Amino acid sequence: MDRRDYNSGYSILGAPISLRNFRRDYDDDNDGYGLAAAAFPAHHHHHHHHDLHEPEPHDVDTSPRDVDSDDDTFDRGRKRRFHSTSSSSQSPYRSCKSSVSPGNSASESDEARELSEELDGEETSTRAHTQTEKERISEKEQHNFSNDRAESCRSASKPKKAVCLIHDNEEDEDEGWKELPAILLEDIFVLLSPKHRHQASMVCRPWYEIFYSPRVWETFVLFETTLTRRRFSAYKGYQRELCPGKTQLCLMRVGCFFKRIVVTPISDYYSLYEFLRVLAAYLGLNSDSMPLLHTFRFTFACESRGMNGVVIIGTGGNILRKVKELVSNLQQLRHLALNQLLLDVGEVPGLLEAAATHCTHTLLSLELLNCSKVPLPIPEVVQFTHLVKLKVSAQHLSEEMLLLLGGTPKLTQLHVVQDAHTCTCQPVSGAAWKLFKDMAPAKRVFLEVQGLTKTPLLLQPHAPVRGVVFRTPYHRLTPDLATWLLEYYGPCLEYFVQERLPRAHGSRRFGERADESFLRLVRACPRLHTLVIRERISLATLLLLAQEGGRRLRVFIVRKNALLKKCEWPRAKNWSPEFHQWLRRHGRNYELAFEEMPVLLGQRWKPTVDRSFKHLMMHVT
Repeated sequence: MDRRDYNSGYSILGAPISLRNFRRDYDDDNDGYGLAAAAFPAHHHHHHHHDLHEPEPHDVDTSPRDVDSDDDTFDRGRKRRFHSTSSSSQSPYRSCKSSVSPGNSASESDEARELSEELDGEETSTRAHTQTEKERISEKEQHNFSNDRAESCRSASKPKKAVCLIHDNEEDEDEGWKELPAILLEDIFVLLSPKHRHQASMVCRPWYEIFYSPRVWETFVLFETTLTRRRFSAYKGYQRELCPGKTQLCLMRVGCFFKRIVVTPISDYYSLYEFLRVLAAYLGLNSDSMPLLHTFRFTFACESRGMNGVVIIGTGGNILRKVKELVSNLQQLRHLALNQLLLDVGEVPGLLEAAATHCTHTLLSLELLNCSKVPLPIPEVVQFTHLVKLKVSAQHLSEEMLLLLGGTPKLTQLHVVQDAHTCTCQPVSGAAWKLFKDMAPAKRVFLEVQGLTKTPLLLQPHAPVRGVVFRTPYHRLTPDLATWLLEYYGPCLEYFVQERLPRAHGSRRFGERADESFLRLVRACPRLHTLVIRERISLATLLLLAQEGGRRLRVFIVRKNALLKKCEWPRAKNWSPEFHQWLRRHGRNYELAFEEMPVLLGQRWKPTVDRSFKHLMMHVT
């Protein structure tokens, strides 16, 4: 398009039509063409005004126009013209009647009567034709209505699209979030990090109030990115480090609600030191700022991965000093855990002096895992007179310490734990354990293995062991282990638990599985009431375990994916042919075996799926 076409009055890029220009042009011209004039640019309106002149009277066509419409519309138009003509005061009939002479009145009246009859007949035919058209249109509409109704029924029988359902229920979902109870909102906020809790609190007023609910901040967990900020380093680029301002603001706003503080393994030692420093200073200045705090758990990240592999690093230094300062400022503490410190021999003796400042008579449970790099007992634990539960590594036990623990009046649970960082050590002698048992017969000992370790279980000979717990994916119940367990702890064993999913499924052969070992364990341990199995066993073994344990097994958990539809047990001497036939029939059918289990155990029972089993955590007491 050239400049002439672009600037012409008929260009499509002219001035837009507006109601104000239309009214102004219509009032100025008063010729009915204001709308067309307003559609063109203002400086071309005068140039084309001669094309928009008012038509002359002789230019107007007074003949009837051809209308492209249906018959009904056209007949109605003729009918209106007829009525308007006949009802007007200047009708042809009246003018003719008034202008005739007396001599011609009869003939003119006859002609007028004939014209009137002709028009009446035409009107009657028009009415009949209109009625026919109306009936035809009515039949057509009824047919279309029936088709539309059938189509709507077919569409109603089809499944609705999910998008439409979601669109229709958007308002209902919004109302559901508004009507959600406060206790459920608190449960949701508990699962969020402090950063996401702060972002959620800015949504609405009720969520802002939930943010400051004491239940939301009962447990404070410090992770790698908690209360951190981005900072650029010339050597490492952007890194996240703890922000002291955020930490101080968090403690001032919601620190009074803290009941438990958990410090997870953090590889950034600077952020860890800054958090300990700010928290220790805050508690030192405001001793009553956390009146609800009763639990402090600290786990040091002793593993460091580098170019040469995994390097084990101990705590010590400034971090150890800040830990001691922080523990000394904690008042009325009931649960304390200091794990994976890996200290030197000279740093261990003064570790618990800080905790004994304010917590000598309040501490109920103490957890000390791998506080030293070498076997070293920690006899300072006996200064907590109200201690009920002690959880220590095997390297911190000795005969002298065991006798001191036997004299602690309120100590009832002793958990001996092994993990990947437990150093090689020797068990306490059987004579010391027998003396411990004689001094405190009510004390209960538990052997636990946790973490990704393949180290065999360190057995404590003739100890009053009430439970054996494997929280590792590698350990299995071997025939040798079952023999030693029965020899040392058979009369008093109550728990045998295997948690976490195994790394390997294990063999399907009967001789390589642990079916016989589990059955020996159930038969020879009269106090065994909790049995959790993650290894592969057959349905026949499951039925035999339920029959031998009976109502004594209060907790019996077996993985559903570890059950094999087999019966490989040979017939024993004390088995009748009917019992062996029953065992073979039920051992090869999942439905029959699962129906028989509640009858044998005397309670409702079903196997556990892996999704639930991997989150299983048994609390032995």
